[in-house]
Amino acid sequence: ETVIAHRHFDTEASELKWVADEILALVDGGELYRDIAVLLRKNAQAADLVPALLRRDIPHTVTESRGLLARPEVKDVLAYFRLLCNPDDGRALFRILTHPAFTVNPADRAEVLTALKRGTGAALPLLKEPALLDRLSPQSLAGVSRLDNLLTRHLGALRTLHPSTVFLEFLERSGVLKHAIAESARAPEVLSNFQALGDPTGPPIAG
Repeated sequence: ETVIAHRHFDTEASELKWVADEILALVDGGELYRDIAVLLRKNAQAADLVPALLRRDIPHTVTESRGLLARPEVKDVLAYFRLLCNPDDGRALFRILTHPAFTVNPADRAEVLTALKRGTGAALPLLKEPALLDRLSPQSLAGVSRLDNLLTRHLGALRTLHPSTVFLEFLERSGVLKHAIAESARAPEVLSNFQALGDPTGPPIAG
C-alpha cells in the first residue's frame, strides 16, 4: 500500500536537504538509486535540486531537461541570439517582432513578413529600410526601432560583452521582462524559466 505524506519546510534549503537525506536513507535500506525518482512541478526547479544532490555525491539523471528550451519565452531569447550570430535569419527576426513587448500589430507583422520573403540578403537591414518603415504604424515603428537599437548596440560590442549581459539587457531594454512581470500572475513560470536560462545559481532576475 502506498502512503502519501505531506511535509512542510521553512526554507527551500531545508527541503532540498531532506530530499537528499531521504534518498541516502532509502539507499542505505537497500533501494537502488535507479529506482528512486523526484518529481518536480517544473523543469526550472531542477536547477536548485541538482546542486543539492551533487553536494551529497548522489548520482542522478535529469529527464526532460530539453523542456526548458522548448518553452516559447526561451525560444524568443534564443531567436535574438541567433539573429546576432546570423543577420540572415529572417525567421528569428520575425519571431522576435511577434513578441507583444515590441508592440508590432498583426498588419505590420504581415508587412515585415512580405519584406522578408521579397528580400534576398540579410534580414537586419529591413529594420532601417525606409520603404518598410514608412508603412508601419507609430506604435509598431517604436517597437522596430527599439529592436534595431538593441541589435546595433550588441552587434557593435559582441566581442566585449559577456553573453549574460546581452541576455539581461535584451530582457530589460526590449520590454520582454516588463511584459513577463505584468503577466506573472497568469504565467509565473516564465520568470523562473528566464532565471534558469540566464543563471541557475544567481539571484532572481526580477528580484
